[in-house]
Amino acid sequence: MRDISPQEYQALIDNSRLIEQDHFGPKVLLTDDRRIVKLFRRKHFFSKALIFPPAQRFNDNAQQLQKLGIDTITVEDYGRCSDPPRELVWYPYLEGETLRALCKKPETQLSSLIEDLGAFIALLHQRGVLFRSLHWNNIVAQPSGRFALIDILDMRIQRRPLNIFQRRRNFSHLLCRHPQDLQIYQANTDVFWKGYASQAELTRQQLKNLSQRDYLLRK
Repeated sequence: MRDISPQEYQALIDNSRLIEQDHFGPKVLLTDDRRIVKLFRRKHFFSKALIFPPAQRFNDNAQQLQKLGIDTITVEDYGRCSDPPRELVWYPYLEGETLRALCKKPETQLSSLIEDLGAFIALLHQRGVLFRSLHWNNIVAQPSGRFALIDILDMRIQRRPLNIFQRRRNFSHLLCRHPQDLQIYQANTDVFWKGYASQAELTRQQLKNLSQRDYLLRK
């Protein structure tokens, strides 16, 4: 991890397009050469970020996903600035649209898209990917038609498929963060579970229990 001076950090901020920020400052930038710069802030002085730097974890997650055959970003570089205390990762802009943005387009075939989404989520679950920040703005529909994951820091990858409890918790993240997402899911429930069943490797009874709507509606 290379060191970035305060002057280099400020030049990066000044010469990039701001994509996302919070009240602490920039979180995501787009450079002139179409690379994304993601910035991580240490939230506490004594933090696991000292032992497991978020930029390194972000890169490790990307590499593990790629080994599993799941499309995601490819980290090209990462570094650390001491003032302000930030870690940064650089990766090429991932072409496509987020699932949420795509669902807002009147020409989108929602039924087909949601069926593909179900199959993609089942693939993640079968390959042991527990993505705690799974939501419709963290899934990109690429021009190829394949889905890809972004913002992949909050993730754990295990050697076996997720159990039913883990899958249920993951669905609550996916479906209940935004009312519009839940509304689209509810209008396309059957095709979502048709897609999910195609990749889930679960029994019919397990699928029936997993698709019960009551827990999906809980915040």
